[in-house]
Amino acid sequence: AEASLIFLALPTPPGEDGSADLSYVLGVAGQLGKIIKDYKVIIDKSTVPVGTADKVHAAVAENAQVDFDVVSNPEFLREGPEWNNGWLTNAAYFVAITHQRFAINSIGVF
Repeated sequence: AEASLIFLALPTPPGEDGSADLSYVLGVAGQLGKIIKDYKVIIDKSTVPVGTADKVHAAVAENAQVDFDVVSNPEFLREGPEWNNGWLTNAAYFVAITHQRFAINSIGVF
């Protein structure tokens, strides 16, 4: 069966100026546009700066002939004592959903 969710879990090493090097993420995103044949949700799981979902969307859209959505699911929300003080456990997840179609297709994933 074909996947309806595609996770991008790629390295983002620091560039020469210290910013995240998005070449792996955007390179794969560009290739996805060529191969997806029906609606997909592309989930960016890499540690990336704010605004990367828009860049991923643009890279996929260059070659995509079908509808798709791009969302970000960061590897962590915040480092610190909140993870161990009882109010935030490994059973608690925060996912921002802005697309109803994505929400319907991803219930149970997060």
